[in-house]
Amino acid sequence: MSNDKNYKHKQQDLTELNADGNRDRGQDGEDLKRRSYTFKYEDIFEEIEDDPDNVNMKIPEEIAEKIGLKPGDPVRILKGDQGTIIIEKVKYDDEGQIIPSDVLN
Repeated sequence: MSNDKNYKHKQQDLTELNADGNRDRGQDGEDLKRRSYTFKYEDIFEEIEDDPDNVNMKIPEEIAEKIGLKPGDPVRILKGDQGTIIIEKVKYDDEGQIIPSDVLN
């Protein structure tokens, strides 16, 4: 059991299996570290004239700020389940190698 003086954590330790692993989870098990946003298609995607097979994607400012994205930064776009899109800023290690996505692990 944790030596933490927080009453909520003490109760959680006494009543939950893997309580310390649930500290970052909400009431329904959702990951509180990640944030989900919903946008309309037309607010994100723009048709490209003379190119019906492709679209331009505009990353909303609030998302760019949250992930520390600046113009010109490389991004990783992943297709999630249930029609979601996961946008990550590409990160590099000390040797300049791309760090794999933690979403894929």
